[in-house]
Amino acid sequence: MSIRDIKRRMKSIKNIKQITKAMGLVSATKLQKMRTEFESSRPFFLELEKMAQSIPSKIYSDEKQKHCIILISSTRGLCASYNINVSKFAMDLFHKHNDSSLLVIGRCGCEIINRNKIYIDKFFPGSENNSFSFAKTVADTAISYYKNGYEIYLVYTQFYSAMKFVPAYKKILPLAKINSDFIFEPDADYVMEHFVKNYVSSIILSAMMESSVCEQSSRMMSMNSASDNADQIISELTLKYNRLRQNQITQELTEIISGADALKN
Repeated sequence: MSIRDIKRRMKSIKNIKQITKAMGLVSATKLQKMRTEFESSRPFFLELEKMAQSIPSKIYSDEKQKHCIILISSTRGLCASYNINVSKFAMDLFHKHNDSSLLVIGRCGCEIINRNKIYIDKFFPGSENNSFSFAKTVADTAISYYKNGYEIYLVYTQFYSAMKFVPAYKKILPLAKINSDFIFEPDADYVMEHFVKNYVSSIILSAMMESSVCEQSSRMMSMNSASDNADQIISELTLKYNRLRQNQITQELTEIISGADALKN
């Protein structure tokens, strides 16, 4: 590799480092915002789950034979092994149960599933801006699958800290069976029909928000690691450049001295 090639490569890597550093800063800002939103809304989702466990249901508490798995992945890449880990977790769960169906949220998860030649029953493009209306669209599909004989499982990434997040799953339908003396007006089936739609939508929205926090954490660490690697490569190239330059100068000096000696003689 010539000096010119080294200089060209160093310039290219410095440009890449500027991009990865900027992306790391953007991900850090998004992470802080998304984490604040998720943690502030988490008590509401937890209370909603408790409420769902305390309400009896004839419609939504029957065990089913088939399984429907909803995978939450990202719409964008450059987030290290985030999508690979959660997709592999969903595929393992898919193969574990017979008569399974797979619904995928996010383009990256869809691409990974397709590469493994697994049929996707329903694909949702997803969005970086998590909204209740989008979660409700997914929930309506999930409820229709439940009514057609499927149990509903949600596969997402659970957040522990900015450095730790792991794939997890949650069974969202059927609801737990309990005995209760609640009195419903006009009747229990009517109340549950409306409550469950909002409950499932909220659980999906919560998982999407938590997965987004994990995605940004993974992307931030990935970009920071890329920037560190760029620094290391630049350091190695600088050392190689200095050695080649030193050799070049030494050779030039040797030629000058040899030429001077030849003129004297």
